[in-house]
Amino acid sequence: MEKRYLLLALKVVWQKGKPWLFYTGFFTIISGVQPLFILWLTMELINEITRLISSADGKYGTAMVLLLLQFLLVVFYSFATKVNSYINKKFEITLDHHLQKQILAKSSGLSYHFMEDPEIHNHLQRIMGSSSSSFLAPIRNAMGIGRSVLHSLSYMGFLFSFHWSLVVVALLPTLSLFRLQVKLGAESFHVHYRLAPTARETSYISGLLTDKQSGKEIRLFGLNDVLLNRWSTQFLKNSKASLALLKKRSILEACIEALSALFYIFSAMIMIWLAVSSKLQIGDFVSLSQAVQGVQVAIQQVSQEVSNFFEKRLFLRDFYRFIELEEERDKTKVSAQEQSMQLIPHQGIVFANVSFSYPKSHKKALENVSFHILPHEKVAIVGENGSGKTTIVKCLLGLYKPDQGQIYYNGNDISEIDQEVLKKDFTVIFQDFMRYQFTLKDNIVFGDISEVENWTRMEQAAKESGVALFAEKLPDGYNTFLGKMLYDGEDLSGGQWQKIALARGLFRKGEVIVLDEPTAALDPKTELEVFQNFESLTKGKTAIYISHRMAAAKMADRIIVVKEGEIVEVGTHQELMALGKEYFSMYQSQARWFSEESKEVVAWKS
Repeated sequence: MEKRYLLLALKVVWQKGKPWLFYTGFFTIISGVQPLFILWLTMELINEITRLISSADGKYGTAMVLLLLQFLLVVFYSFATKVNSYINKKFEITLDHHLQKQILAKSSGLSYHFMEDPEIHNHLQRIMGSSSSSFLAPIRNAMGIGRSVLHSLSYMGFLFSFHWSLVVVALLPTLSLFRLQVKLGAESFHVHYRLAPTARETSYISGLLTDKQSGKEIRLFGLNDVLLNRWSTQFLKNSKASLALLKKRSILEACIEALSALFYIFSAMIMIWLAVSSKLQIGDFVSLSQAVQGVQVAIQQVSQEVSNFFEKRLFLRDFYRFIELEEERDKTKVSAQEQSMQLIPHQGIVFANVSFSYPKSHKKALENVSFHILPHEKVAIVGENGSGKTTIVKCLLGLYKPDQGQIYYNGNDISEIDQEVLKKDFTVIFQDFMRYQFTLKDNIVFGDISEVENWTRMEQAAKESGVALFAEKLPDGYNTFLGKMLYDGEDLSGGQWQKIALARGLFRKGEVIVLDEPTAALDPKTELEVFQNFESLTKGKTAIYISHRMAAAKMADRIIVVKEGEIVEVGTHQELMALGKEYFSMYQSQARWFSEESKEVVAWKS
């Protein structure tokens, strides 16, 4: 399986960086044979200097040529290294852009329910950190293995030219621990894999302690020490595991170095024997010593590169397993129509025995939900918090797939409609709407990016939502940046942000408008304005109004009452009040609360 991922990685590298691949391969060969040339030049130079000292004939020509060759080799290798570093960095930037874009595109394209799975976030934590370096690591490790093999072969060839026993003594200490290095590489990845959840938690807590929005409540409730201690515990937990792995690696490397030192003594004894028996020159002896050490270092590098290769190869598996997760869009689906679909009379929106449970939950969020919304009808879905109101909307929008039952739009099962086409027909304003830290204009036109330059339409949406009233007071009007996260922008109130979210929804001009608790952050006066404008905001549209406030439901043509994931009542305000059941109880409870609050306010003022 890992071979397939390695081939996929090679394909990406080939497509994005042929020059990098060719130059890196060329540099690998150069750096692989360079030590042998240095060794040979050093040996010849020492022998020539020894000859000059002993003969004193004044013939410096050979020594000067050797020095010049050594100088040219060093300069050439230094220049090649700098070029290699530049090409590496340039390609890393290109590759990092490609990989990060691929990850972000995949993440945003996944079915919405994936975003509620903690393992998905752990997966992202593992692959987002250092995409390009980890992605290229197996290829670099492979080239590193090739370079180290060239080193070792060069050194062994040099040693063999003097005596075969030097090769054996040089190889024995490192080959014995080769397999342990490989095993340690796999263990390193699995430690990183296990630590992803705690790493994500430390990152989350760090964000809480430094974020402006969370800073208010943390200071008010005195949570600094609690969160800091929790961050410290998780941070040290991660560090402990990393240090344990480092300890294993350090012990292993120390053992390799001790064995290398021991076997170097044996090789020195062989070289002394050779020097006595075959009259080795000083340069030969020095070069042989360097070659023995070079073989040992090269073999250690091979084992280290192989260990890293197996470790980083697992990153490729992790990366491609994320990329190959289930796609949100099924490209084989054929949309009922390619353009926006007007709701057909007598069809509209139908829920037929829809049941749904959240991932890893045995409790049903919706159970056998059935209802019919006609074109241009205004329907309120009411119920207590957690009753399943918003879940109904998310199923309708295709964010969740029902476990059972069907949802029909114009008589077509929404699972058979292209999701992009379906979503164009919906204008949705959620309670937990986004506050984009961009310009006011961006915040509105994000409702329909195909009309990004339509100022007339934007201003109309701003006027209908009430945004125009404060937009003209901002320093740069609609080009004013909002929030302080990215720029020194303008801070707005919760009510103003809610109006912007409403403007963004109106800018979209969908056939169906869904308002999910749209007045939750508004003051009573502004909330009353929205209620008064409700009819004009939804004129000519099919409207679904989600709320736990019964007063808002009175504006609807029909009211659907949801309780614990089931529909318990359907009817107009008058019909449901006459029933005297769930809706009546909720309405009376809220009416009593408003009445008591009003009395208290009057008493306080007096």
